[in-house]
Amino acid sequence: MIGALAVGRDDASGLEERPGGFDETLTRIQAIVERLESGDLSLEESLKLFEEGMTLVRSADKTLQEAELRIERLLSGGDRESLDEAEFLES
Repeated sequence: MIGALAVGRDDASGLEERPGGFDETLTRIQAIVERLESGDLSLEESLKLFEEGMTLVRSADKTLQEAELRIERLLSGGDRESLDEAEFLES
């Protein structure tokens, strides 16, 4: 499966994007949608692509949810160490 996204934890940022990256996943989802909308695929090919697309969408959604939680923690001051690091990076 091209563009699969795996996210894990690392000590510094809390999130670590692994090879395949979020942007590549979105690009692959877009390509799948375009192929499905073309109408040039057999039923079997369409189902296979749809399944791959749904797997990628779930993965991307999980990544976004984790990022949202991290942002919420940073804004609420719940993760002071990461907040200090974020402020340092902005300056």
